[in-house]
Amino acid sequence: MREQHDIPVLLTGCLAAGGAGMFLIMSVLIGFGVSTLIGREAMYLCLLLELVNLLVLHARAGALLRSGKAPQPSPKMRLLRRVSGIGWLTGAAGRLARAAPVRPAAGEHLGEACGLHRRAGHDAQLGRLPDRIPPPAHVRCGLCAGERKGAAAMIRDLFLDLDDTLLDFGEAERHGILRTLRELGIAPTEETLALYSRINQQQWERFERGEIPREQVLIERFSLLFQALGCAHDPEDAENRYRRYLGIGHWFVPGAEALLSRLAPRYRLYLASNGVADTQYSRLESAGISHYFQEIFISEDTGFHKPEKGYFDYCFARIPDFDPAMAMIVGDSLTSDILGGKNAGLRTCWFNRTGRPPRPDIVPDFEIHRLEELPDILEQC
Repeated sequence: MREQHDIPVLLTGCLAAGGAGMFLIMSVLIGFGVSTLIGREAMYLCLLLELVNLLVLHARAGALLRSGKAPQPSPKMRLLRRVSGIGWLTGAAGRLARAAPVRPAAGEHLGEACGLHRRAGHDAQLGRLPDRIPPPAHVRCGLCAGERKGAAAMIRDLFLDLDDTLLDFGEAERHGILRTLRELGIAPTEETLALYSRINQQQWERFERGEIPREQVLIERFSLLFQALGCAHDPEDAENRYRRYLGIGHWFVPGAEALLSRLAPRYRLYLASNGVADTQYSRLESAGISHYFQEIFISEDTGFHKPEKGYFDYCFARIPDFDPAMAMIVGDSLTSDILGGKNAGLRTCWFNRTGRPPRPDIVPDFEIHRLEELPDILEQC
């Protein structure tokens, strides 16, 4: 009778030890970077062995109770229960480990799934690799933690330009210059407005190239306008009037408000704007969008301007745990936003709302024509 009792004891002990052993094998395989597909099959076998173990123990206990022979547990039985308990604990730990998300270590990023997991249908859990993005040196598969080459890191930090990206500067400029010219007694014809816009754009481009300081831009644009119109007005007085009107009110680029409310919960947003601080803060307050941004970087506050690398270095130094490989800048200016972003190591998205022709010397990673297109671009990163 004693030998009959020893048979299930030995059997259940082997099953419990086998379950724990399979879990250990699975852990070693994953630890050395072998696909979790193998680890998953090992886990299933581990749990199956533990289930059989439980059924055998239950059957043995029932037989003892029915026979009226339910003695105190022997040393072998106590050892069996301990081993079985360890087996179930390791099984539960394995299930938790399998459910837990894989987090990248410092300096590495989750990328596109490796070939094995792509075939297993898990690539939907990871970002898709854009064709035009130069990849960082190393990424890791988010499922098996296997190191791969050539995949891009996901976007976490997003720099957004203000003028003509979120707020319609053209409309604000039009209202500001209309009121200024009327106060000065100059007829605000469409030709005059277009002339001012061209002169203003040319002066800001000179500023971006480092040819003239910002203060000269603000005064010289009116000086050149009055020269072209044959007027004798004071350009500094005109600038003060215009600056006051420019900061009043706001006009959104279509889709800007919806875009900010959609992106803010998913990304860390930063405003990156060239401009006069007082005017930009006034427009932001009028628009009521400051709360969407982690930080607001206006060129006058930083001491630099886009596309200068110093501007971006200033921003990066004030962002916790910043990684350029996980950041993108979105803006309407090739010479300011896109060139500056590329020089700073960011991915770039050109917001080409008016359909301007591209420049072969400044090539963005992405180009969109409506703000509604941006979330799909970010999903690819």
